[in-house]
Amino acid sequence: MNDPLWIWQQPNWQQFSWQAEALAPLLRACSQAQGRLLGMLGAKCRAAWMPCCRTSSHLQPSRVSS
Repeated sequence: MNDPLWIWQQPNWQQFSWQAEALAPLLRACSQAQGRLLGMLGAKCRAAWMPCCRTSSHLQPSRVSS
């Protein structure tokens, strides 16, 4: 299996083209997965710094930025 791995390894890489209708659903799914991942990361970050805000008189949640 000697399939080219990179775009520049394709024989006609200077005229690179793609099928938007084939890529659109894949890109949409990727974007949705990224959004879910960022949401989970945000929740983890909030969960990590909230105990600090509750146990310290020096930190107020409204004054802490991520």
